[in-house]
Amino acid sequence: MANGPVGRVISKIMPILEAGVYEVAAEMLDLQPDDELLDIGCGPGAFLASKARHVRRVVGLDPSRTMLREAEHRLADRLADGTARLVPASSAELPFVDGEFSAVTAITAPANLGEVFRVLRPGGRFVFVDELSPDPRKPSSELTAGPPWDWTEADTRRALEEAGFVDVAVRYKPVLFLADNRIAVCRRPAAVLPSRRIDVGDEREL
Repeated sequence: MANGPVGRVISKIMPILEAGVYEVAAEMLDLQPDDELLDIGCGPGAFLASKARHVRRVVGLDPSRTMLREAEHRLADRLADGTARLVPASSAELPFVDGEFSAVTAITAPANLGEVFRVLRPGGRFVFVDELSPDPRKPSSELTAGPPWDWTEADTRRALEEAGFVDVAVRYKPVLFLADNRIAVCRRPAAVLPSRRIDVGDEREL
């Protein structure tokens, strides 16, 4: 958790370092004016302020009060008109109702995939950005037991699919020539309405 002077420094540097990642994540998420977006680990609110200005409602969640204070400055107008909200909380258990959002992001932030799935409405999209060591495309035969930054692309895809997500797509964005960011987009399956069976005997003459 980044608080105090260190948190303030990180809050200034983060938007600069991650500008390219924000660009790719926004492109993959394809936000629309009627979207309601949750940004898990929103930090200083730079992604919401720069890439989600046009959506109906944005919510930023972060455990760091220092980060949220920076986000308040960036989102001041939207907070004032009620189209933005900032929540000091962990991502382990999201304090939102089922199906509250049409889109969720977790940009270099931990995310509970089961909770993300729960708060997404059917058809909703999820973009997950993870910092990785070099050569992240190496093959994998089983899910890595370590933290997400040790996962291969196969591990990431498998974790998302096992959580119930579909249509997983992955792209990469270099960061300062030191590592790649793996950017994965997926969606919660759309609800399938049960078909109504009509028997011949149900027909009525008008």
